[in-house]
Amino acid sequence: MAIRRIEVPVFGKESVDSLLDTAQTIANRFDAQIEVRFIRPAASDAALYDAGFGFASASLIDQIEQEGIAAAESAHKAFGAWCARHPSRPRIDWYVEEGHTGAILAQRGCLADLILLQRAGEKDAAIDEPFEAAVYGAGRLAMVADPRLAPNFLDHALVAWNESTEAARAIAQALPFLSKAGRVSIFTAGESGGPPADVKDLIAYLALHEINAQPLQAVPAGGNVADSLMQTIAQHGVTLLVMGAYTHGRVRQMLFGGVTQHILTTPGVPALFAH
Repeated sequence: MAIRRIEVPVFGKESVDSLLDTAQTIANRFDAQIEVRFIRPAASDAALYDAGFGFASASLIDQIEQEGIAAAESAHKAFGAWCARHPSRPRIDWYVEEGHTGAILAQRGCLADLILLQRAGEKDAAIDEPFEAAVYGAGRLAMVADPRLAPNFLDHALVAWNESTEAARAIAQALPFLSKAGRVSIFTAGESGGPPADVKDLIAYLALHEINAQPLQAVPAGGNVADSLMQTIAQHGVTLLVMGAYTHGRVRQMLFGGVTQHILTTPGVPALFAH
């Protein structure tokens, strides 16, 4: 598998410049093309939401529609300015679509090799719907990154391994990244007092793809896997994380917290997810 098409959804809140900078950094490494898609909700749906699912007046619907059109035009202007500043860029196309964010991203993203999302803050749930559309609906590899992706993001890749199907799918879809990484390590930590996952088979599988991966000593964090993972990333200079999304189920993680939610909302290392 190669990375040939990168899907970049835009919703109006993100910085178009930083998203395109990140997409270009990745595209240049893989000789990929970029599809930027501005997605705005249908005005009638957004109006019902603003009205608390009650009565939405025609004037409110019209106001929201005009605001959506203006946001799309503003983002397109920023896109054009960015392209003008980057004449030697990968192929990059712009689209505008109206409708349900999850449905559009699931439909369009399924024909991409990577879906790029900008990390949200801890109290901002804006990333939840597009992230789930990417990994559940489209079934594709999703990258979640801070506004600026460091040029050395492939220096040290860390695979979070817990023997789950989700982690295995993330590794398989992330092979193009792992193949280009300067160093590949494996993180595994026992959960709820259990022993760490066995890594011998994973090391052998990666070796078949000419990837030399070695286990990394996890930093103990009192049984909290998310804290242990974050401390290990910081201590060992990890520049890219590969992991399965919602390996313990979406509902449980949303209610009680979990590693996926922690990585989605905590600034730091860019992460590749699959479910």
